[in-house]
Formats: sequence, C-alpha cells, structure tokens
Amino acid sequence: MPKVRIRNRVSIPLKELKNTPDFITFYGLFENKEHIALDFRHNNNSIAPLVRIHSECMTGDVFHSLKCDCGEQLNEALQLINNEGGILLYMRHEGRGIGLYNKIDAYRLQNEGLDTFQANLQIGFSQDEREFVPTAQCDGFSAFRNTN
Repeated sequence: MPKVRIRNRVSIPLKELKNTPDFITFYGLFENKEHIALDFRHNNNSIAPLVRIHSECMTGDVFHSLKCDCGEQLNEALQLINNEGGILLYMRHEGRGIGLYNKIDAYRLQNEGLDTFQANLQIGFSQDEREFVPTAQCDGFSAFRNTN
C-alpha cells in the first residue's frame, strides 16, 4: 500500500460553524480519488477525536434530496465534530460507489418501487461498491501529521 502524505492543508471557514477546519488533501491514496479530510481537532491532542467517514452524496449533501438523509447526516456530523473536535473524512463514493449517473438511474428504479439495494443490483452493481482502502491508509490518522 502506498504511503499517504499530506498534499495540502488550508483553513477554510464554513457557514454556521464557529470553528474553522483545516481541509486536507493527500498524495498516495488508493485509486487516486480526491478524498478529503476536514480537521477540527482544535489543537487538543489529549483526547481521542470524533471521526465521521462520510460518503459523498451530491443529491443529499448539495441539493438536499428527500430520497436520502445523507445531507442531514453530514450536517449533524459537522456540528458535533465542530463542537467536540475531530475529523471528517469525505470519501468520493457517490451512490455507494456507482457514480452519480448510475445513482440517478437507480433513483428511477426506486420511483418504480425498488429499494436502493434492489435498484443497484438491477443496473448491474452489487449492493455497495464503495472501497474503504483509503480510510485504512490513514493508519490511525498518522497521515495527518505528515508534511508535504
């Protein structure tokens, strides 16, 4: 497994959050996908941080689709991590790893009565195509301490 290193770390203030997280990008992640981390650790290394692994959901996170609660899960996690300190890993796994277009195709099938799992199977995917190797590559989040 390739060694993961920080590519960039920059503070970006977010609407409605009192603390400003560091957005972290990486070199060496599995499949070279552009996963990111938001670090809200508040420089307090004495306690274990809260951690949320969140799979990208454009329809829920951005457009607030009523077909899922992904956006609500993301917002709740951001609030908790903002208050308590921690790290949010935002994984580029749109549609349980099937991609945005296929996810929209699955939504059409859901409108016809299938559930998420059945729809994914119907269009030729497994119930969940996500790959969590990049999360494991962080190895206890030691990657967050690496420098460019």
